[in-house]
Amino acid sequence: MLGAVRASYQLTAVFLLLFALGTAAASAADNAPLALYEKGDYAAAIDAGSKQGDAAGFALAARATVAEASLRDAPCMECFKRAEGLARQAIAADANYLESQLQLVVALGYQARLMGPLRARFQRLPEQARDAIENALRLAPDDPWALSAAGGFNIEVVRMGGRLLGNLFYGASVDDGIAYFRRAIGKDPDNPVIKLQYALSLTSYDFAAKRSEITAVLQSIANGPTADAYGKAMKGRATGMLDLLQQNKTEEYLLVAHRYLGFPP
Repeated sequence: MLGAVRASYQLTAVFLLLFALGTAAASAADNAPLALYEKGDYAAAIDAGSKQGDAAGFALAARATVAEASLRDAPCMECFKRAEGLARQAIAADANYLESQLQLVVALGYQARLMGPLRARFQRLPEQARDAIENALRLAPDDPWALSAAGGFNIEVVRMGGRLLGNLFYGASVDDGIAYFRRAIGKDPDNPVIKLQYALSLTSYDFAAKRSEITAVLQSIANGPTADAYGKAMKGRATGMLDLLQQNKTEEYLLVAHRYLGFPP
């Protein structure tokens, strides 16, 4: 009888230990940088990613910094400089980690829009972004994020410098930008972030000529799924922009698109 009781206590202790370990593991997963990012706790994701201290952690912290900054009502140059610094820390930790290159492109792109084309070119931001995109495409030629980064770069450079200068200095063209974006969407058709960037890029370049395609892209976002908090926020933006287009509120639409692209007021 005593042996049976002892065995019962031992079995109970084992179950309690397993439960505690399982709870600790679940808690650790809930507090992992990616989990924090996906639920929209960007400040905590930045902190957790930075403390993780490797390429994946720094890159995730950069992504969360960009997400938090891009959702603000007012532009934040210091936020995007911080994202750039985190991306460079990720590259220093592992230059072959794909997202570190991609987050550097994003951070530089937002900074370039805020400072304007002359200052951006003086600081060689387009060249740095181009190099990071080339590194990303070398690492993962069919990655949708890398393809969309290349698409955005091509369209943005032509918008800022014109077709001739864009092609002469950076080998950029709008046709290449559109082709990259379409390949990216083909690889990840349910990605609202990539689709919205495509719609915004077309809007910034030639809204009047591309209005029908912009509308179709926004409609596909509004009708599509979302995977995380940031995706839901982008779907909300797309739905609001689509509503403005359908009401033919062109001026309001362009002002909203201007803000979402990260340009200063």
